[in-house]
Amino acid sequence: MPGDEVIVPAVTWSTSVWPIIQAGAIPRFVDCDPTTLQVTPETVKAAINEKTVGICAVHILGNGLDGSAYAQIANEHGLWLIEDTCESLGVKSDNKHVGTFGDIGTYSFYFSHHITSVEGGMVVTDDDDMANLLRSLRSHGWTRHRTDTDKFTQLYPEVDPRFMFITTGFNVRPTDINAAIGLKQLPKLEGFNAHRRDISAAISAGLKPLADEGILSLIRYDAKISAAPFGYPVICSSRAIRDKLQKHLENSGIETRPIICGNMTRQPAFQHYDYLVSGDLRGADAVMDCGLYWGTHPGMTQSEVDYIVNSVRECFAK
Repeated sequence: MPGDEVIVPAVTWSTSVWPIIQAGAIPRFVDCDPTTLQVTPETVKAAINEKTVGICAVHILGNGLDGSAYAQIANEHGLWLIEDTCESLGVKSDNKHVGTFGDIGTYSFYFSHHITSVEGGMVVTDDDDMANLLRSLRSHGWTRHRTDTDKFTQLYPEVDPRFMFITTGFNVRPTDINAAIGLKQLPKLEGFNAHRRDISAAISAGLKPLADEGILSLIRYDAKISAAPFGYPVICSSRAIRDKLQKHLENSGIETRPIICGNMTRQPAFQHYDYLVSGDLRGADAVMDCGLYWGTHPGMTQSEVDYIVNSVRECFAK
């Protein structure tokens, strides 16, 4: 409903926010802990008010939130819990897959993600009615592919059941080619993620002296989370140092990226849309101004990992 609010991290990808706005609701942004890139239960609870209808819990860059904590918050306040798991496929919280704690969980199979179908993604839910609604939403709003089509055929016998539309919708059906690629990739997920963890651990060991000196901060992973680093993010001690490192790595042939969208409220699009903020967004600002990341592709070799570590060290040896 217009005026409804959905809590969402300020550090996120844009597609966590646009559906809130497109549905007529208002995103209420909350800050992250820059040592994990994740929001905290305390920050989310503080943002809840009488207009709150849902929480969009985003698992950032292969890290994971405490799924049980957010499910408890949502249940206590009667809120929807949507998990954006696009960057954390295969990650577990207390041995349960993130994306399966809420009402729905979303995943992306874009080519740079944990597995790929080139484009496309997945939505999971344990609610049959929600699953049927999602089947309609992906296909123009029609009843085709739902498991309850007989109900609508009986209600509207004058409408051809092959072309019956009961809600709004999109055209986001996957193709057989995308599905075939994804199914071939799926059995490889655990191996890919294990290698990503090994790569991340090796880089962390190599960069620990720089972290000990306070030049940059490495991302922390909670003990209950089996992370699968989507990339290797660092937060530098200043924007000048971040810019220096970014330039050095790019000149060394190592591609870098900002940490997703940084502080989303500082993106130009939000000059045109209503949004709200709870508290301050200092953590998100630090991520945007001082953060960057590079890849942890499961195909990386040890020599490539060593090259990255040595390149970062070389930057600060000058």
